[in-house]
Amino acid sequence: MDEIFPWDFIECGVTKTFLLREWQKARDEQISENCKLKCQGCGAGRFGGGICTEPKGAAVEEYSEETSSTPTQTEQTYANRSVCANDGTNINDNANANSGADTNDSANTNDGTTNNADTNDSADANSGTDANNSATITETAQPPKKNIRLRIKFTKHGDIRFIGHLDVMRYFQKTLRRAGVDVAYTTGYSPHQIMSFASPLGVGLESNGEYMDIEVYSLIDCADVQARINAASIPDIQVTDVRILPEKAGNAMASVAAAAYTVRFVPGREPAADLTAALPAYLAQDTILIEKAGKSGVRQVNIRPGIYACTCTDGVINLLVDASSAGNIKPMQVIETLVAFCGAQLQENALRITREETYADIGTDSRRKLVPLNEVEIAK
Repeated sequence: MDEIFPWDFIECGVTKTFLLREWQKARDEQISENCKLKCQGCGAGRFGGGICTEPKGAAVEEYSEETSSTPTQTEQTYANRSVCANDGTNINDNANANSGADTNDSANTNDGTTNNADTNDSADANSGTDANNSATITETAQPPKKNIRLRIKFTKHGDIRFIGHLDVMRYFQKTLRRAGVDVAYTTGYSPHQIMSFASPLGVGLESNGEYMDIEVYSLIDCADVQARINAASIPDIQVTDVRILPEKAGNAMASVAAAAYTVRFVPGREPAADLTAALPAYLAQDTILIEKAGKSGVRQVNIRPGIYACTCTDGVINLLVDASSAGNIKPMQVIETLVAFCGAQLQENALRITREETYADIGTDSRRKLVPLNEVEIAK
């Protein structure tokens, strides 16, 4: 353990001696005292802040196993407020909830059960009789406050289109903190913001209709959240809509059923074919096969059922395709098969693709009804 490790030059505030001492105590099954009660000499005090500067010895009962049988200050307060005599009058606020404790002028209770009140200053005590007024403690635990779910619609344009999905997620995590949004966190060992995206956008694609769901502890209103995020964001990513989701609303990722795209050709890289004239014959096909590589190898997939709509006007192609997890179709696949159907070849980096909207299907098995993700509950 005296060996010099490659990371020993990094100053993290905690000394190596302390870490070795804690490691040995762990092997000996010894428990270190809470540093709120006594400094353990870890070395972090050199920074002059945090818990190291707080006064020691102020024990917090609810965190101590040794005092778990003693009510905390909060529990005692609730107990004092709820002690009532049989005649409906309030017994004084000095109700003692400690097991086996005996006090004068107070109600003695044990673990929330009903005991006799022993009073020495009452009229009954002066006459030599015991007061049998029973005191009942009822602790009404407040239900945990539920987080507020928000669905946020945002755009993604410019050079930021070359940023992958994981980086976009990290971007929003930092932006929400900068914006001061009261975002909710998970309660596990490694807390992280509660956040999910509808359908990750491919690298190089722009969008006017991206969605993510977050949970917050509190908010003023949706307009305030939108203004805060946009003030902390960059111009290439802007929030266009924020809505509160009902409690039973499905998450954004599971709700995605379709997506609309606009496809333009980069000037000078248009195919040498009339796509507008060939489009009706292309869509009249029952089968449009593409090859997909998977774990079991390369297989052919028919994408025609997933092409819900396709038009071409002045060289601009508008697509509405399946975007669900089961039958997700990429706009590049449609354009490649369309150009190949015309007998032409698609040049490299010839397309500028923009996702215009992301839809959920609230229809039936026999009839599709697509609505934007931020209007799902309103449409229902």
